[in-house]
Amino acid sequence: MLLPAIVPSVLAGMRLGVVFCLLGVLVVEMFAGVRGMGYVMGSLANGFQAPELFAATGLVSAASIAIVLALDHLNDKLSHWRG
Repeated sequence: MLLPAIVPSVLAGMRLGVVFCLLGVLVVEMFAGVRGMGYVMGSLANGFQAPELFAATGLVSAASIAIVLALDHLNDKLSHWRG
């Protein structure tokens, strides 16, 4: 069956896609958004509010790491047949 063999490739692509999508959304929101996390981070950076900016950056990083770890866990669950 072909489906079990493509699971690692699909999930690796999803991991990369999620990270780049999150980064792209943040950058676009920083320059063209009127709300959202990217807008908040841009306004904090423009207002020289470093502690709040570091907290927002930590929040975005934690969310990204949690998503990647969840996809890694899913990869391990779906690829148990590989040994």
